[in-house]
Amino acid sequence: MIEAEHIVVDTPWDRQEEGTFSLRENERKTIEEVLQETNGNIARAASLLNIGRNTLYRKIRGYGIQYKKSPGRMQQ
Repeated sequence: MIEAEHIVVDTPWDRQEEGTFSLRENERKTIEEVLQETNGNIARAASLLNIGRNTLYRKIRGYGIQYKKSPGRMQQ
C-alpha cells in the first residue's frame, strides 16, 4: 500500500540549485536590464515593467542599483 511518506513532492521553492537566483535577485537583475535598455529613462522602464515610477524608484533604492540617468527634457 502507498502511504503519504512514499510520495515525494519536489517543488522549485523546496530546493535552491547552484546557479539559480532567488525572486529578489531575479527582480533586481530584471530592473537593471530594463534600465540599461531604456538608457535610465525611469518612466519608460516603469512602463515596460508595468509598475509605477515611485515603485521603481523605491526598488532601485532598496536594491542599491546604480544606473545612468537619462537627460531630462529641455525647457523652452
